[in-house]
Amino acid sequence: MLIQTFAIFTAALGAVAKPLGRPVVTDEHLFAYGKNISGLPIVRVKNGAYLMDKESSAIVAPIRNVTFSCTTENRTLQTVTSGQTEQEAGTANLFGFNTTSGLAMFADLESAGVTTQGFIFFGDMLFVEVDKKMAAKWTVRPVQIEGHSMFEVSWNSTAEDAMPIQLNTNAPMHE
Repeated sequence: MLIQTFAIFTAALGAVAKPLGRPVVTDEHLFAYGKNISGLPIVRVKNGAYLMDKESSAIVAPIRNVTFSCTTENRTLQTVTSGQTEQEAGTANLFGFNTTSGLAMFADLESAGVTTQGFIFFGDMLFVEVDKKMAAKWTVRPVQIEGHSMFEVSWNSTAEDAMPIQLNTNAPMHE
């Protein structure tokens, strides 16, 4: 009887509970944390999402710093990229990932094969709603761009050199 009462109470609570996550996030930077990665910011190189240290970002061009805003309407991560050219300004202003390759990128709402909705902030951490559950399957893998070491951000990469990371809005203490 006690188990049935608990099950009914849990079901009722679930029906009235508000969804998890912060309803609105505005003008935040996203930082990655993982093994040997301590607070590197997400930057935009062309339309790809990468991590790099300050030393590399001063050399590789064009690097674009990105701020993120998330609303409850469709839970997209809208972005503002510093130094955007007029040509870049109207497009590719949503953060997402390719549904086939998993590569994180900046896209527009109509981009075929790109997930741009379902983002949730729980506390300061970024999750994605997958099958009505919160998931955080962000990964990075080392790459070379213009001879400089960076990390390419992906969703759920199974590449042998992929490393799991956590994305959140907490800046590293060493900044």
